[in-house]
Amino acid sequence: MGMKIKLDDKGNAVITDQGHVVFVDEDGKDLPVDVPGLYSKVEELNSEAAKYRKQRNELRDKYKVFEGVEDLTKFKADADKAFTTVKNLKDKELVDAGKVEQIKLETIAAKDAEINQLRSEFGTALTEKEKALQDRDSKIRDLMVGTQFRQHSYFVGSDTNPPKTILPPDIAETYFGKFFKVEQGRNGDLVVVGYDSKGNQIYSRKRPGELADFDEAVVRVVEEYPQRDSIMRGGRGGGSGSDGGTTGAAQKKGIDAEIAKVEDAYTKAMADKRGRDAVLLKGQLHNLKSKKAAGLAA
Repeated sequence: MGMKIKLDDKGNAVITDQGHVVFVDEDGKDLPVDVPGLYSKVEELNSEAAKYRKQRNELRDKYKVFEGVEDLTKFKADADKAFTTVKNLKDKELVDAGKVEQIKLETIAAKDAEINQLRSEFGTALTEKEKALQDRDSKIRDLMVGTQFRQHSYFVGSDTNPPKTILPPDIAETYFGKFFKVEQGRNGDLVVVGYDSKGNQIYSRKRPGELADFDEAVVRVVEEYPQRDSIMRGGRGGGSGSDGGTTGAAQKKGIDAEIAKVEDAYTKAMADKRGRDAVLLKGQLHNLKSKKAAGLAA
């Protein structure tokens, strides 16, 4: 279910002497979090990623001579032919035909080796730089996006203030994380930008003309979710126990009995905070009710 902020007897967040906010993990273990240090690490990774991007660009510039060449084999053959023609014109005055052929073969072999070496060096170096960039981009995203999912009140609460949804942070990030990107801001700093379901950037309602921060953007993203009511706490309907639903299902027949059974399972999933199961059951319930309304089942 994620980490919770540790509170003292007065309901205030517990903070260490070093200024670290204390969280409690699933095992009940205290976990001080250095938030400033966390974002300092992001800046360090950003600088390192910039260095690798520069190295990658330098490699591309170095081997730009091959840009636009789709068939290296044909390119080499044409170059060898031109080189040999020029060489033969000069060599005809100096050596016999046999010597020219020998020079031709040696030149072709040398060109083959050179091209293969360049191709190997370029491919290896570019692959290494791309992998390094991907690793650092992944770490930066987790620090800037994943951390905020693990701290937002929609997915993490306290003993006195439960989270506003039934989704744990990891499941929430798995689905809603696709609506957030880490981009470069106007000042060159990395910022988290939220996007709506149509791919448009989410702008703040509190600060017109500015992009919404994560807290405001995630609320808007959840508001747009088609099954929003099924993941929000409260308004679960039904009763507090399962006996009443079971009895109701037993008294009904056909499609009504199926609907009552799925409603019973949905209510229990919501009570047990099983968000994924609740979403699936909500879809089944909608399908059953649609069949009944269309007269496709008795």
